[in-house]
Amino acid sequence: MLLREFVEAGEIEFRECETFQVVCPSCREAVFKKTRRSQTGEVTHFLSHYRADGPDDRDCELRVDAIPHERLEAMSTEGRLQTLDGFMAILRTAILRGQEPLYEPGQLKPWIDRVLSRPVFSKFDVYAREAMALTQRFPDPRAVVASMLAEFPRYSERSPFWQRRQAAYVVDVIRHLLAPNSRPNFQFLAAASLIHIGSRAAEYRAARDKLALPDIGYDPQIAVDLIEGLVNGKSEKAMQAGLLRAIGADKARTQAEMQAAQARNADVHRAMVGELLGPIVGILGAVPFPELAKDRNAVFKDHNGVEKLWAAIQELMEGLEGEADGQDGSKPVP
Repeated sequence: MLLREFVEAGEIEFRECETFQVVCPSCREAVFKKTRRSQTGEVTHFLSHYRADGPDDRDCELRVDAIPHERLEAMSTEGRLQTLDGFMAILRTAILRGQEPLYEPGQLKPWIDRVLSRPVFSKFDVYAREAMALTQRFPDPRAVVASMLAEFPRYSERSPFWQRRQAAYVVDVIRHLLAPNSRPNFQFLAAASLIHIGSRAAEYRAARDKLALPDIGYDPQIAVDLIEGLVNGKSEKAMQAGLLRAIGADKARTQAEMQAAQARNADVHRAMVGELLGPIVGILGAVPFPELAKDRNAVFKDHNGVEKLWAAIQELMEGLEGEADGQDGSKPVP
């Protein structure tokens, strides 16, 4: 109900029915995750009603089973879009809450304001816009963004279901941020993403061997230097001079040298876009969209050891119940 979309039993982890308020879409009763293992070892995942009192329950299940998959996906997308207005209204606050644990107390908001106030910022936000637009051109945007979220240490231990559903919201929100009337939110996210890179420039330099791809001419170092200059208040004139030196344009005299400098400048542009894509997705990943649907003050919570232990215990208990083959009288929902 929080996500306003349909889910399949196989993609839900134990306890996520409660977290995401999963209900039967036909009768709206709460359901819970179960599994059943066959004699050959094959595991079947299904969702079960808590009780089955009469023929109405069977009729309910038949109606759910009859909904075409294409229709389910269309209705899921429509449901997510209905929640976006509320998310967009508090997006900047939600971004701050999700990122503030990574900075000194009270540091991030003033820093974003300073970056946004710089006239040269307009020359950087075009890269952020291009990075956001790139997510909409992937053949399967949600799958790509979900795989990106899985690479972040902060989200890697979240369930695949969480990653896919969070990715769906990230893709939808980015689509709205690209609209002209979303510019304040877009610029706020762009500034936060630039600060994420600029404040960690030393880490990028230390990991340069891993980030650079010489075979295709990709090296983010110049881009990182420029972003660091932006977030630290370096003058536009100094940044421009540094760029010209880095690409060799300051000493180019022949046509061949000028063409080489232009090619390196194109590489810098590509690196700007490529390096901003990760922080954009990562920052939105820490916006607790389902929780915001019921609490505008919700904050992203990192997993801890106690939660992991409880999830493991719950999974074991639910698995044992599933092997009991429905002895509690519950019935599977397709």
